[in-house]
Amino acid sequence: MISLENTKTIYDLIHNAGREHGDRDFLRYEDNEILYDVTY
Repeated sequence: MISLENTKTIYDLIHNAGREHGDRDFLRYEDNEILYDVTY
């Protein structure tokens, strides 16, 4: 679980989110009509 106690920095936030939601997309963007998905 992501909480204030274990999340003090942006790095901590991304690291904890990756552990909790690693199987989901982190970012989705389009470049020249092609969709790209970036995972944790």
